[in-house]
Amino acid sequence: LLIERSRNEQCKQSLASTSLRERDDMLVENNPLLIERSRNEQCKQSLASPSLSERDNMLVERSRDEQSPDTINLPFVLDELPEGWKIKKINQVKNEIKYGYTAKAQASGNVKYLRITDIQDKIVNWEKVPYCEINPNKVKDFLLKKGDIVVARTGSTGKSFLINECPLSVFASYLIRIRFNEELILNEYAYLYFQTDLYWKQILEKITGTIQPNCNATKLSNIVITLPTKPEQEEIVRRVEKLFAIADKIEEHYKKAMERVEKLEQAILAKAFRGELAEPDPNDEPAEILLQKILQEKNLKNKQK
Repeated sequence: LLIERSRNEQCKQSLASTSLRERDDMLVENNPLLIERSRNEQCKQSLASPSLSERDNMLVERSRDEQSPDTINLPFVLDELPEGWKIKKINQVKNEIKYGYTAKAQASGNVKYLRITDIQDKIVNWEKVPYCEINPNKVKDFLLKKGDIVVARTGSTGKSFLINECPLSVFASYLIRIRFNEELILNEYAYLYFQTDLYWKQILEKITGTIQPNCNATKLSNIVITLPTKPEQEEIVRRVEKLFAIADKIEEHYKKAMERVEKLEQAILAKAFRGELAEPDPNDEPAEILLQKILQEKNLKNKQK
């Protein structure tokens, strides 16, 4: 008891002799609630005091801990991007993203009705696209024009098509229309990006685990896209289109070559079974006589039965 009383007296004397700040520090060290409060205050002060870049770094670190399940995992390494390229979400470079119009397809009418099934092998045969009934006042809201990109939000989820020339047309409800800000991104560049593994990996991540694969406007808006400068975009589009044209010619030559191979195979088989592939033996009987003998033997066997 005397020892404990002595310690208390020493503590009182120490508290009386220390400054206010030192006394607070001593109290904080022995109180968990005050310790937590002190840390929070230090965090606020550090956010207020550092430079803008330091503050941004602290906020980035905090955001990493608070990421939502829908956070996008970049399908590429930022350090590998060329100098001057940026990383943007579609939401940051679009002017509009809109769902399509719900209607029944009709064999005749005034307004074409583009559906997912009308897009085959990156081509639309507009003559076969059906019509739909739509209020004239609503046509402008769902009208398709050159430069629009439509994306399937279900079914063939993620499949896209770039509108070039088309008749008076609207788009169906299972398509999403994107209109990009042409000051930031070329429509042709965006469409080419939608054919890459970088795009498709993100689409697959967003639809994985769902019973009915679906990529709605919100998910599509969060797709990450690599954004070079406008001159670089133009050069990329020019070079890719040139290479695609070469690839199309190679494919055409390949198809023609395969057709010739198939015809050649049939010709070889026909000659083989006509006995035209080998020189005939002069000692062999003519095929007509050999065939007669075979038929005679067959008839004789039938009579014996």
